[in-house]
Amino acid sequence: MYNEEIKKRYILEKESTTNTPVGYLNNLFSRAADHEMRLGKDISSFTVHEIVDFYKILNLTSQEMLVVMNSHLSLYTDWCLKQNLVFDCQNHFFEINHDLLQTCINTVAIKRSIYSRAELYNKMEGLLNPSDAFVMLAVFEGIRGQDSCEIFNLKMSDFNGNKVKLCTGREITVSDDLVQLAKKSNETMEYYAVSNGSQRIYRFLEEDLIVKNMYNAVPTTDAYVNGQRIYRRLQRNFEYLGIKKWMKISSLETSGMIDYVNTRCKELNISAFEFLYSDYVCELDDKYSSNVKRIKASWYRKYKGYLV
Repeated sequence: MYNEEIKKRYILEKESTTNTPVGYLNNLFSRAADHEMRLGKDISSFTVHEIVDFYKILNLTSQEMLVVMNSHLSLYTDWCLKQNLVFDCQNHFFEINHDLLQTCINTVAIKRSIYSRAELYNKMEGLLNPSDAFVMLAVFEGIRGQDSCEIFNLKMSDFNGNKVKLCTGREITVSDDLVQLAKKSNETMEYYAVSNGSQRIYRFLEEDLIVKNMYNAVPTTDAYVNGQRIYRRLQRNFEYLGIKKWMKISSLETSGMIDYVNTRCKELNISAFEFLYSDYVCELDDKYSSNVKRIKASWYRKYKGYLV
């Protein structure tokens, strides 16, 4: 950590007087250390150009993360100003606006992680197991919950046509394709696994679940453990499909959100901007348990290239 004594003094003061997450500032300053070393100065004395360069080096795909980061660094710089530690006596983090932050986002990574429904279906055709395809499409259509609880608790009895009741108390409408995949996953008792070029067949446990556990898994009610099983399943399939470098579970969910907005806009004959700035945005938040209504401006800026 560059200027470690000063930064530790700030961290101690900030974490004892505010609700700053423990460890966040330490991690933030550690990420800046190499850049500070190259420039030979503390981040509180960075110019606008140097701040933007630092943000670009981070290679982030989330503007919201940069907004939070910039806010914390601005507060730190204010503190340094009061200690007479800033070379030009200015807080240049105040000059970093949303448009500048947008230029710091890795748009290539975003582009490669966003899939249309047709593109996702094309990828899913390469999967060997209906349960794997079901999990991917379920996330795409808004079924997830904390620790993926809405997925691993799901049963066919939760479906009523295209309506599905989730363990979190939510009820959403899903596609015919997801319903069909749910049925196939529920009926299939064999799992085909590929490792190092060889294929093996495993059996599922006899369970009344759409996404069943492997024969050697210990059934548990631990939400975190069950969630990790869903997470690892998705990671294996991202790797198998050759998209692991770019695709995350959150990217899959975002792709579904974009698809939902575009589909509804065509039905309503309105633009995505009009959709997001109307009460229709509540439909999106309800289906995906999201907060787009609260961050609609930044969400639109980030994804407008994929919206109608």
